[in-house]
Amino acid sequence: MAAGPALEMWSNQSGTAESPDGRTRTLTMQRGFTVTLAASDALEVVYTASGLPLLGDLYPGAALVFCDTLQPQRVSPIMAMVVATYKGEIGPSGIGSSPADLPYSIVWRGATTDEAIDEDWNGKPIVTVNGEPIEGLTERLTDDVVTIQKAYMSVNRYALRAYRRAVNSDIFLGWPPGTARIIDDQAEAVFIGGSIAYWLVTVSIQFREPFRTTPAKAWYKRVRHEGYYVRDFISPSNSYSKPRLAWDSVTKTPVTRPVLLDEFGVQIPPSEGAVIGEATGHWLEFQTLGSLPYNALGLV
Repeated sequence: MAAGPALEMWSNQSGTAESPDGRTRTLTMQRGFTVTLAASDALEVVYTASGLPLLGDLYPGAALVFCDTLQPQRVSPIMAMVVATYKGEIGPSGIGSSPADLPYSIVWRGATTDEAIDEDWNGKPIVTVNGEPIEGLTERLTDDVVTIQKAYMSVNRYALRAYRRAVNSDIFLGWPPGTARIIDDQAEAVFIGGSIAYWLVTVSIQFREPFRTTPAKAWYKRVRHEGYYVRDFISPSNSYSKPRLAWDSVTKTPVTRPVLLDEFGVQIPPSEGAVIGEATGHWLEFQTLGSLPYNALGLV
């Protein structure tokens, strides 16, 4: 025969709330029910009783606390007691809130890179006594890197892919547009009751120091302007000639190494930087990344 309705016993209610790491809040609750059945019925008949929770059911009033155990025990020939155990996580506002309501965590660290330089601290060109540029010198710069961890109910990996090739178009964590770039990201599924309850997302963002450039161009590729072809300035027409091979005035042959060029492609004489005190080369900057609003990610 079918088991009788399940009646909850107030005397068998208990629970435990834990937070081992001070951030995640784990809740375990227990409820007890009595179920009548025929003396000839097998014990598993109790699972058909109306009013008895099913595996995967939410605890009353909870958002992510699910029933994961039903343990029946026969206490007489016609009665059984069933203990239902619920486990899950709760948010900061109590049993009805979600872990996605938890505040984000944020960690700052530094990351160093070696950048090519052609000027000293005072802005003077790094050249030989004859005015020739000294190549291969670098300066170690330190960027800020922030790692943010936050829970989301869902993630859109396709939308995030665009951010991997984009800098911030807005002010983000106090840094101006153009300085922030995502360098690492991870989304970990958190299962509760056999299904994905939420996603724990971790994102690392590097803020590039705008060395010898503006913040908007902090992530631009920067290379010294030099090559084997030059242009000539045509004074009467105030214009420039078509590119031609750079010529060595001493050997009267084409140059065997790149020459420094100004912003118009005109060769910079080797001694110009040393005599005039200007930089020994012009640096070209190329945009290789797009621009998107970082605040729209909802990380902070």
